[in-house]
Amino acid sequence: QKMKSNYLTFDIETRLIDGRMIPYAISFFDGKKAWSFYLTDFENSDKMLYEALKSILINDYHGYSIYAHNLSGFDGIFILKILCLFKKVNISPIMKGGRLIQISVTLLNKNHEFFKWDFKDSYLLIPGSLRSLAICFNVDHKTYFPYEFVNNENLDLNYIGDIPEFKLWTGITEEEYSQMSKKDWSLKNETIKYCEQDCITLYQTIFNFNELVFNNWHVNVHNYPTLPSLT
Repeated sequence: QKMKSNYLTFDIETRLIDGRMIPYAISFFDGKKAWSFYLTDFENSDKMLYEALKSILINDYHGYSIYAHNLSGFDGIFILKILCLFKKVNISPIMKGGRLIQISVTLLNKNHEFFKWDFKDSYLLIPGSLRSLAICFNVDHKTYFPYEFVNNENLDLNYIGDIPEFKLWTGITEEEYSQMSKKDWSLKNETIKYCEQDCITLYQTIFNFNELVFNNWHVNVHNYPTLPSLT
């Protein structure tokens, strides 16, 4: 038996407008490359997410697990909604205790070739905040982002200018804030950089966790959707 590494990680960035969570960016990482989609390049959020999912529902990623660290929350709702727009795919959500724990997607093409992808919630497998897990598994850390800044409905998502005020950031110290560039701060560039780093951090965390479990018990964590089932 070999340790599996056929998986992707993804992250969706949202903004809260009039009480609604609206996706405005999504990124993926497959262990080698990261790629992103940003709302201003599309007509609306749904079209952005559709093109994003189309980029991973391909032959190259057949059999892959696709992890988000919040699939049971908003991410899963967004993903399910968009997957329903795809033709010729079968969608099988798996629920337990009223929570979404996995979305299996299958496709049988015109050549009768079968393809499968499984969207999973890494939080159910490795509980803990992504920042604390990065420290625990000694991987690249999450960066910081001014979440409150993007909740302004009048904000230009292509904003370039002075860095947002310190009070709009989450979890950052004044010293760390003072070391950031204060001019020509690009919301699009910083969002994509932040989102892709989250994907990389999650990918490395899952890899180290899987390596730890496999080396000790010869079990692939990708075969189990939750920590109790792995245990």
